[in-house]
Amino acid sequence: MRILLVSSFLLFKKTRFGGAKRLFELANYLDRSEEMHLICFDSCNESEGLGYCRQEFRKAIDFGFPKIPVWKKAFYPPGFPAILYKENRQAIQNFISGMSFDAILLCYPTALVVLQNPLIAKHPNIVYLEDDFQTERYRSDAKSALNPFRKAFCLFRGWQMGIAQSRMLRVVKKIICISQEEMEYAKVHFPWLQPHIIQYGLPPSEYPIVPLPGYLNSVGFIGNFRHYPNPEAVDWFLNQVFPRLRKRDPRFSCIIAGRDIPGWLKAKHEIVSGVRFWENVERLEHFYGLIGIFVNPVRTGKGLRTKMIEAAFFGRPMVSTSLGAEGLQDTLGISIADTPEQFTQTVAELVSNPIGIREIVQRNRRIAETHFTVEAQGAKLLRLLEELPR
Repeated sequence: MRILLVSSFLLFKKTRFGGAKRLFELANYLDRSEEMHLICFDSCNESEGLGYCRQEFRKAIDFGFPKIPVWKKAFYPPGFPAILYKENRQAIQNFISGMSFDAILLCYPTALVVLQNPLIAKHPNIVYLEDDFQTERYRSDAKSALNPFRKAFCLFRGWQMGIAQSRMLRVVKKIICISQEEMEYAKVHFPWLQPHIIQYGLPPSEYPIVPLPGYLNSVGFIGNFRHYPNPEAVDWFLNQVFPRLRKRDPRFSCIIAGRDIPGWLKAKHEIVSGVRFWENVERLEHFYGLIGIFVNPVRTGKGLRTKMIEAAFFGRPMVSTSLGAEGLQDTLGISIADTPEQFTQTVAELVSNPIGIREIVQRNRRIAETHFTVEAQGAKLLRLLEELPR
């Protein structure tokens, strides 16, 4: 089977974005199993990854993102800069020239710009993949915005993107979501598309169980802080939850790790006793080796939390908000807590029950190895593509 995969992200091993990590593993599976041709755009500004996809995949090409003046961005729907395709039209045409594809997989909004190519737009088997729908994110931001100008901006950009996305998706046959919640959203906003769920998959051999530390009262969070819900979540946790934990037991500590941690967040909280910020963790195992419990206080945004799957593989019990556990509540053993009091109580109860923690670790690892491997999710994606009419 010959597949054209167009990614809005650069796909390389050390990407900092959860969506790109998920897609990297799925693309690797397709590349091993079938004849895949890959086009990558750098919509996340990870220019350090340019060129890597040509090394990771057999047939691949990648493009940087054009510099667009701020005033001009208002004329482009978010994620769909027409200039991106125009600047690279000939290179893309040369890359796909003479090829007949059985399926075209467009991943995340920016990938839709290739529909300006008439040969791609007329293909009968186009599938679209997205999680954390950006249109829904704008609506959510508008709802929570206190500043009326911010609210108006989010409503306008969400409306602008929704119109553009709906128009482009008219030529698509199926949509791949990452959770039941996301699929329900797709059914409402794109009713002509056949929705499917494909979740996050990891290679188990690269994510071994990390032994628990001798002190379970060390909690931690790791994420990409350019993803706006993460700094907001950490700020809430350090303001509302961590002081309560320290009041219960002064030995509680907290490690906040990841890339691009905002300066304002560190300045506000690094003076607090027991809080440590750790940027650019080279190996995830080192982070997980220092914490007893993984916390996910995410309160905005959508989509399956890739960090939760990683925590399950590495063998850490998880305490999360309902939103942070979206799409995983019925599979992994995640303790849900939505208020500061619930979060504090749940973490304290886990720390006081080391035998229970070890049972959770083993159970979650078994579930992760069954449901959240690259092989399981990749095979599901391949079956979906093979079922398309030829």
